[in-house]
Amino acid sequence: MCFDYDEQHGLIATGSSDSKIRLWSPTHQAKSWMVLRGHSSAIAAVLIHERNFLWSICDQSVRKT
Repeated sequence: MCFDYDEQHGLIATGSSDSKIRLWSPTHQAKSWMVLRGHSSAIAAVLIHERNFLWSICDQSVRKT
């Protein structure tokens, strides 16, 4: 449903309708290397922050991981 790309760290973050955030390598996209759980509804937005934080928003809350 959404994604963000951090070129400096070579990281793609995706948010999906199954309430999970997946982290990917831009060069090895066959399988995500980390799955983050904690939201209870679909992920509406993800943002990789410059200080190594990942912000995510779902229909019900905002969470900093």
